[in-house]
Amino acid sequence: MFKKLILPVAITLLLSPLAGAISLDKAGKAKGPSIQLIGGSTTSDWPSAVQFFVSGGSACTAVKIASHRYLTAAHCLIDKTTGEVESSAFFGAKVYLSNVQEPTTSSGWTVNYLNRVMLHSSYVSEILSRINSNESTNGAGMHSFDVATFTLQNTSPYPVSAVDFNEVHPGDNITLVGYGCEEKVGKNRSGYGRKKAGNTYALAIDAYDNHPGYSAYYAGKAAEVFYHNVVVAAPKLDGSAPGLCPGDSGGPAFKNNKVIGVGAYYSFMDTSGIAYTNMETKLSGLAAWAGWSL
Repeated sequence: MFKKLILPVAITLLLSPLAGAISLDKAGKAKGPSIQLIGGSTTSDWPSAVQFFVSGGSACTAVKIASHRYLTAAHCLIDKTTGEVESSAFFGAKVYLSNVQEPTTSSGWTVNYLNRVMLHSSYVSEILSRINSNESTNGAGMHSFDVATFTLQNTSPYPVSAVDFNEVHPGDNITLVGYGCEEKVGKNRSGYGRKKAGNTYALAIDAYDNHPGYSAYYAGKAAEVFYHNVVVAAPKLDGSAPGLCPGDSGGPAFKNNKVIGVGAYYSFMDTSGIAYTNMETKLSGLAAWAGWSL
């Protein structure tokens, strides 16, 4: 599903497809490929951040924001061929979750059951528009809010994180948390994901729009990208920053210990498979939607 990266154009891709579907062993435990954040450090902190998958689906990251409710990326739970919630995410579907640093086949997971999935309508509309126009659905979050909530039938043993719906400003310090691939996009190893966290910062639109590589791919689109996303530095821009990788989709972006975005996309400037920027779906201005979707 991932396209070949060609210089000097920055290609924006979905995070989740390479995460791989985690299957179940005979004991009913999860098994699958490793999925860890590029850069950053392994952590047992940020206990509201979880790795999850609906039985039969692919792994993503999410954050618990209410007693039964989680926030994640819409592309983790949408069927991009129909624009509807994916068929595996039906009422009563089994959901596996873990917030430990490194879950194993036999430990670290809790099991719950799905109640409801709410996809942001702008993302659904963008996907449907692309389907009807026979366009690729990659990068749909540049033009919409790639965010969703899902509600579970039972309580779960994880703490709740508050959501901050205020605007994020250039230079603000942001912490990313996720279970995505660790080395580079397109290369997973056997085993399980580890929870990792890393510090980065929000970028200004002029620094983003004036970069020569971006001007080729994002010509006239930077304002739209920034309207829907908090764009933050990744390793190819700043070697100390973490980079999103498949499996980090839906992972929380924290500012002052509150959630301000969820991992959605990334962009590249070369063929290394390591991102130049990360795109976190912006939550500022979505308080009304979040209140309704909860």
